[in-house]
Amino acid sequence: IAGDPERLLGRLAALLRPGGTVFAEFEPPQARSREVRIRVETLDEVSDWFPWAWVSVDDVDRISRSAGLDVAAIWTGRGRWFAQLDVPR
Repeated sequence: IAGDPERLLGRLAALLRPGGTVFAEFEPPQARSREVRIRVETLDEVSDWFPWAWVSVDDVDRISRSAGLDVAAIWTGRGRWFAQLDVPR
């Protein structure tokens, strides 16, 4: 979720009307949430460095609440973790 998960989710919440929904993917339980700088490399090109974050599903409540979103559901499928985050009505 980009380099600042709370800021990104807050911006998404601001773009949606009350009752709107954000679906996001998270790291598995007990994974460490972390922010780093990465770049994309191909055989021919290398991007500039940019911020990136991985957020554990264990931290969904905290970052969602600070972004003004309610956690409506958390689920897993094929080893990946997801959450439905709703803008309060």
